[in-house]
Amino acid sequence: MGIFNLDSKTGDAAINLPHYHGVPNFPENWLSELILHDDVQQLEIRPRIKTASIKDSVFLPYSKITGVLLTTEKEIKEQGKSVLGRAALGGILLGPLGAVVGGISGTGKKQSVKYQMALIINYKSNPDDEDVKVISFINNTFGNARKFADMLKSRANIVDEEPSGPITL
Repeated sequence: MGIFNLDSKTGDAAINLPHYHGVPNFPENWLSELILHDDVQQLEIRPRIKTASIKDSVFLPYSKITGVLLTTEKEIKEQGKSVLGRAALGGILLGPLGAVVGGISGTGKKQSVKYQMALIINYKSNPDDEDVKVISFINNTFGNARKFADMLKSRANIVDEEPSGPITL
């Protein structure tokens, strides 16, 4: 199954995402396959690479899922510009004056923006339990994640709440 497909080898809806937090024994960034098993009403989180300590799937019944959120995170990284590198390049291209201008242009910071998708699943081990647990997966490729999240919400009977009352902007 490819990262963009929604079918597993068994024909169930599935998606591959790196695990971030919440699955016992799965380390951060461990590639996982999330599979919707409608016949037994549960989500399977299967390791894509198995080791001695990470070999078994984790199963979460749909009835225990209390929330599903697909969101994006915008990460802005600032990097210092190379004053010496720009001065050297300016000097080579335009002589001494170019070195001064190149050096001045190297002051400050440059920004790069990176977006990541996060699939967050909330669940309760026991319906009477107040403690909500979180499983999260983060990736920079969206693929069919929106469709998968909507399918999981539907199976877990989760309805997105509409804002109530007047909205003031």
